[in-house]
Amino acid sequence: SEVQVPLKPGQYGLVVEVDGDGDTKVDFPGMEYRQWVLEKNQHKIRLEKDLEPKEVFLEIVPQNDVIMHWALRIGTSRISRCYEFEADGVCMSWETLLHKGYDITKQRLGVVRKPHREITAWCKRFGAENSYNATGNGLLGGKNCQDFVVELCEFLGIDTEQLPYRQAEKVKTVLGAGALVAADAALGMGLVAGAVDMGAAVGTAAMAAM
Repeated sequence: SEVQVPLKPGQYGLVVEVDGDGDTKVDFPGMEYRQWVLEKNQHKIRLEKDLEPKEVFLEIVPQNDVIMHWALRIGTSRISRCYEFEADGVCMSWETLLHKGYDITKQRLGVVRKPHREITAWCKRFGAENSYNATGNGLLGGKNCQDFVVELCEFLGIDTEQLPYRQAEKVKTVLGAGALVAADAALGMGLVAGAVDMGAAVGTAAMAAM
């Protein structure tokens, strides 16, 4: 980091990048920006392998009384990460970026052994290959947060039958095929309202219907 930030003994973070000079970029909880630890200072930190089993939770994050944002939390130890997809792309952080003050519902889905490094690489590919659209399922050229969770669960080997019925599909089923455009407009209002760019998003951003 250009602005040096002192680290305290026992502080931990997740390595997100190692450059050609051996410098390490670390995502520390509670810090707004990810920090570079130079190669000459590597002796001051201890790198640990990410081999422990990780519990997986679906986090249902209400955006209002109707719209529900989905995120996937992986891990229950100190290195617990929230993976989600919104208008700015794929976000990987310690907490959801779309908390609106409503209570978050959590549903345990299982346990995986994949390291965060592999999960992060998959998320970056998803972000590069998909744009965001509130309707989801690629019907209008994009996918939404619930599509992302389903596909990430498939990558992790998690049984997707445990997941709630996707909201976009539920609305369209109730309204019928003749009301497709109306359903798309309804789902677009508020699904990604107030998305915050914390510098952790990857992929191509797409404007959501407002």
